Amino acid sequence: MNLKEHVLEELELHEYYVRDALQCLLHTILFVRAPGSLRPRESHCENFGLSFARCGARDVDVAVDGALEDFWRSLRPAGPDLSKGWIAVSFFMRREKKSFGLFLKEEKVVWEQWVVPVLVNTSPRPTEADDTSVS
Repeated sequence: MNLKEHVLEELELHEYYVRDALQCLLHTILFVRAPGSLRPRESHCENFGLSFARCGARDVDVAVDGALEDFWRSLRPAGPDLSKGWIAVSFFMRREKKSFGLFLKEEKVVWEQWVVPVLVNTSPRPTEADDTSVS
């Protein structure tokens, strides 16, 4: 089976926006690729002023939250006030494979993968009272 891989352009985000941006992106990918009928749930993202659809299943929310926690732990320094990482969504099918002729072993065959590289800016955000803030 051939793997279709979608590598998105690197997102550069301030750490304040990372969770919302990745939640919106991951839930959108999962909603669009979800097989069968589902009951969508609308979510609004205040930071970006947009709404997006979620799959409506609690286990999908838990999986996305877990992936975001793993993403935060996997970040590596990329410069002063910068960290770099990536998050991937893989779609796969399970199939049985014979092992040593007698035993059946289940394997996951990935058929589509979305990779999102992210550059996280951790510099302090200027406030309105700050002389360096831009009007």
